[in-house]
Amino acid sequence: MIGGGVQTTVWLYCFWHGGFALLVLVYAVLANLDGRTKRVGTIPAGILVAVVLTGAAAGSLTLLATAGHDLLTPIMTGADYSMLVSKGISPAIRILSLSALALLWRRRNSSALDLWLFVVMAAWLCDVALSAVVGSSRYDLGWCGGRSFGLVAASFLLVVLLLELNRLYGGLAKALEVAEERNLQLASSREQLAHAQRLDAMGQLTGGVAHDFNNLLMIVTSAMDIILRSTGRPEKVEKFARAALDACSRGQRLIQQLLTFARRQTTKPVTVDPNSILSELENLLQRAIGARVRIVSELSPGADPVLADKVQLEAAILNLVVNARDAMSDGGRTENVAIEAERPGGATPGRYVKVTVQDDGAGMPEKVRAKAFDPFFTTKEVGGGSGLGLSQVYGFAKSLGGHLEIESEIGLGTTVTLLLPKSSEPLPPEISEYPLPLRRARGTETVLAVEDDD
Repeated sequence: MIGGGVQTTVWLYCFWHGGFALLVLVYAVLANLDGRTKRVGTIPAGILVAVVLTGAAAGSLTLLATAGHDLLTPIMTGADYSMLVSKGISPAIRILSLSALALLWRRRNSSALDLWLFVVMAAWLCDVALSAVVGSSRYDLGWCGGRSFGLVAASFLLVVLLLELNRLYGGLAKALEVAEERNLQLASSREQLAHAQRLDAMGQLTGGVAHDFNNLLMIVTSAMDIILRSTGRPEKVEKFARAALDACSRGQRLIQQLLTFARRQTTKPVTVDPNSILSELENLLQRAIGARVRIVSELSPGADPVLADKVQLEAAILNLVVNARDAMSDGGRTENVAIEAERPGGATPGRYVKVTVQDDGAGMPEKVRAKAFDPFFTTKEVGGGSGLGLSQVYGFAKSLGGHLEIESEIGLGTTVTLLLPKSSEPLPPEISEYPLPLRRARGTETVLAVEDDD
C-alpha cells in the first residue's frame, strides 16, 4: 500500500537496529552527566513527547524505506547483504551498540533500568554480530542464528522480567499490609495520647475547681454553724445568711464558667462598666494572689461601658492577674489599667476599652511568647497550671470581636492587654442580687469592726 522494493526489508532492519542503539547511546550520555542536565516540564509530558517523537521517527523512516526506497543506496544484491559490511553500515551499528554498552558500564550509580538496558544491548550486539559476521546471505546459518538468538534472548528477558515483577508485587503487597497495620497502631496511639492529654487537663482543672469549691463550702458551713449558734440574734443570722448566699452565688458563677468551658452554655454579652468590675474584683484579686504581691489599680474616669459577659470578664481578669502573680516568684506589684483606645494593632478598626494587666516579673523569651495563647501550653511545673488560662482569655476576647495582645521582655516583666469593644447602649440600673430589707439603726454606741473580708 505504501510501496516498497528489494531494499526495503534490509533498510528497515538497519533503521531498527541502528535507531535503538542510537537512542540507548543518547540515554547513556545524558545519564553520565550526573545531574548536570535540567529537566523541563513534568514527567508525563516528557513521556508523551518521547512517544510522539519516536512514533514520528519510526513512521518517517518506514516511509523512507518503502515509498522512498529509490532514494536509498542499494545495500543488498539478491540474497547477499555483504555490502552492509563493505559500506560500513553494519560496523556503525556495532560501534553504536558497543559505545552504549561502555557508557552504561561506566555509570557509577546504576539503576535497574541501566541493568536491563545493558543486558538488552548485549543480546542486541550478539544478534547483529551473528547476522553480519557469521554469514552474509539471507537464510544462511548466520542469518538464522542471529534471528533465533534474538527471539530466544527476547523471550528469556521477558520471562525474567515477569518473574521480577511478580516478586516486586509480592513484596509491595506485604509492605502495604505492614504499613496498614502500623497506621492502625499509630492511629490508636494518637487516640490514646489525646485521651491522656484530656485526662491531664481535666485533672488539673478539677484540682483548681475542687480548691475553689472547698473555699466556698467552708464559707457556707461556717456561716451555717454561726447561724445555728446565734438563735435570738436576727442581725447576726441575717449577716451570715447573706454571706452564705454570696458564697452560693460564687459557686453558681463557677458552674457557669465550667459550663462555658465545656461548651454547654452560650455566653450572653451585656453592657457592663469595666471600672466597676475592676473595683469589685480588687479585694478578691488581692486574696487570690496573696500578700507578697501588691495590686495597684489605675482606672480611667471616662472609660465607656463595654459589651461583654460579666462572669467571663471577671474570670479573664482573674486569669491574667494569677499569671502575673506566678511570674513574680520574689514578689512585686501588678497593675490593672482601664483606658480608651482607637484602632489598636491586631484588631479591626473601631473604638475599644483597653484593660491592661502589667507585672514586673521575670518576663518571657520570644519562643514562649509566641506560644502563650496555645491551649495546654505552659512553662509551669506539673500541677502548677493546665495551660488553658491565656487561651481562654484569648478565645473570650475574640468571641466579643476584641483582641488580646502580649508584650514581654526578659527581666522587665510582661504586659497583657485585653481589648474590649465599646457598647453603644447605656448601663442598666444596678439591682442587688439578694435584696435585704433596710433596718433602722438602734443604739448609741460606736463599734469598730476589723475584718478583711467585705
